[in-house]
Amino acid sequence: MIMTTRSVAVFGVGFVLTLIAASTCSPDEVTLRNGGVLRGKITKSGANLAVTTSQGIRVVLERSAVQKIDRKSSESTAKAPLSDGEKAWVAKVRKLIRRAENADSENGARALRDLRSINDPAAVPALMQTLRTSDLETSRLLYVRILGDLPGSKAALGLVEEALFDSSPLVRDAAQEASKKHRPEYVRPYYGQALRFPNREVICRAANVLETVGNRENVPYLIDSLYSKTVDVAYRPSCCMSRVAYLASPHGNPYIQDNLVPRTYATYHAVQRPVLVVRNVENPQVKDALEAITNQSFGYDTVAWRRWWKSEQLAESGSNQAR
Repeated sequence: MIMTTRSVAVFGVGFVLTLIAASTCSPDEVTLRNGGVLRGKITKSGANLAVTTSQGIRVVLERSAVQKIDRKSSESTAKAPLSDGEKAWVAKVRKLIRRAENADSENGARALRDLRSINDPAAVPALMQTLRTSDLETSRLLYVRILGDLPGSKAALGLVEEALFDSSPLVRDAAQEASKKHRPEYVRPYYGQALRFPNREVICRAANVLETVGNRENVPYLIDSLYSKTVDVAYRPSCCMSRVAYLASPHGNPYIQDNLVPRTYATYHAVQRPVLVVRNVENPQVKDALEAITNQSFGYDTVAWRRWWKSEQLAESGSNQAR
């Protein structure tokens, strides 16, 4: 495995903190020369610029297409300075990665083993600056596995970020499994907040972990997340063409009166117009988490879930008053 890395904009864990933790930071913003705007995690990819969106989509741009870069996350996130121990790990990790780049040699294999055996939470900032920002799936997978073995709560946010937002399904799955083995109180608050994230895939990934680490505090938010609204673009036959298109039609066009009758059916189906279709989509992972936490089974019936939850709260309130 070649441990090549890319340099990353000063971002830390701000991308996850945007909506997952209680923070006011915002994603970085790239304004394009064509007027478009991309928001997400900014990284470099060779001579180009890469932006990873909240949906895990990585967009690579030529720098000539970029008009302005606004690093909002670095402005709004007050970072604590690294401790001496954390600074020492930055140098150590970078040295190990340089050695590991020569993976065919015994020295490279030993460096990989040393990386894998890191067990000091002070190494987290160094790992985030190096392995986490790598283009290589194998490097980010190594990052997740190291975090999963670290003691304490310092690795929790890094695991949550990869579990929810990494572009690789393999890395996301590994981070979710590592989160399930972490102490629940370390990761549960972040996954609970992720249920409010405005993206169905992120909600389902969070619910998948909450099925194992969740508790009753997550129940009302899971109930609210049983369905997600999705907007699709569907193309449907139009009963008529626009007035502008009609006036611009050349003679002999099927829309012209003298040629309309024999081709009415074909004309009707030839004209397609885009229509926005809003759907309420079931979230199976959310239902599974609810059933695992509550030992109840109301399917996707949100009314039944809310009625049951209200009765549970009333029972708990009466029990507390009786004491």
